[in-house]
Parts: sequence; structure tokens; C-alpha cells
Amino acid sequence: MAGRRRSSRPRGGVEGGGKTAWRWLARLLGMLAAAVVGLWFLLPDVARLNQSDTGLVVEVSRGGGEPEQFPVGERNELWVRLGDLSPECTERLIATGGGACSSFWGSLLLGISGFVLGQGGPQRCSGERMATELVEFLYPWTRGGGVRGLVREMIALKLGSSLSRRRLLELYLNTARFGAALYGVGEAARGYYRTDPKFLSADQCEALSRELGRMRAAR
Repeated sequence: MAGRRRSSRPRGGVEGGGKTAWRWLARLLGMLAAAVVGLWFLLPDVARLNQSDTGLVVEVSRGGGEPEQFPVGERNELWVRLGDLSPECTERLIATGGGACSSFWGSLLLGISGFVLGQGGPQRCSGERMATELVEFLYPWTRGGGVRGLVREMIALKLGSSLSRRRLLELYLNTARFGAALYGVGEAARGYYRTDPKFLSADQCEALSRELGRMRAAR
């Protein structure tokens, strides 16, 4: 007796369900991309950071006292130009300021931009790490995870595309925390050693780099 013939009809329900799932996924990704692009144009104008006087003033806490005004730029009397530091001192501080990518969002956005632009690697991660910490200092409302973390990393990415690496380093070294009440290498040089940053010795720069690393680890 002949066996029962198997139906050759395609499983329309399964195939249709799969196509529907892919359509919903494509829509979701499209909406996410549109939201990210829209958010990009709502981010702060970071081009002003290229100016010697950025016009930005940030409130900083110095060991439990009342917050103080911290001008970002050469209006700050203790602002240090990158050329005022010895190359050796700059390299030591940069080595501490760099490191691995700072977060999931940072790694993701950096990976996407690296794929599109054909760039990537440790140097890009190092710059992203410093840019992220600079964003947290300039825009305290970006601290935290979730959506704030995404916005923070987007601003950091915008910084990287708007500022030269030299300018980014100068901004970072003048706003990084070198102690409970010291912000920037200018304050650190005078606070710890009573000297102008241009006269820092190799040992003093090494000690400042360790303090910078310690403050980062405590974040």
C-alpha cells in the first residue's frame, strides 16, 4: 500500500511570521536611527570649545565647601597651554588619561564610527576616554547610565570630530581632577609643589600622573 503523500505546500504561517518579525525589527532600527540623528542635532554646541575663552563656567566642589565657579578657558588664571608643559610631562599625563574605552555606549559608538571612517584601535579609545571625562566635567547632567550615558558618549563623539587632538588634550589636562580639591594641572602644580607647571620635574609629573590615576579609579 502506497504511503501517505506529504504535502508540498509551503508553511505560509511560519514564513509569514518570520517576515513580519524582520519588518518589525527593521522598523525598530529605523526609529532608533532617526532618534539618534535627531538627538545629535540637539546636543550642545561644542565648537565653542575651540576658542581660547569658551565662555563656559562650571561649578566645582572643593572638599565639602560651597561650589565654586570654574571658568573653562584662558579666562581662568591657572589655565595651562599645552605648549607650556614639557613633552615628557605631557606624555606621562596622557598615558594615565588614556586607556580602554570607557563604557558600553562609548565602545559601541566608537566601533560604528571606526567602521564608517576606517579608523579605530587603542589610540581612538584613549581619546574617547578623555573626551568622555571632559564631557562629564563640562555637562554634569550627563553623568550616569542609560539614556544619560548614551547622550554623554554622543557628545564625546562630537567633541572628537570637532576638536583637534591637541585641543582636546589641553581641555582635558586643565579640567581633570588631581585631588579632592584640585582641578587641572595648573592647580595641581601650584597646590602640591608651589611651582609653575612649566617647571615641573619628571618625578613631579610622574607623581601627578599617579594622582590622576587614583582619582580616576575612585570615580
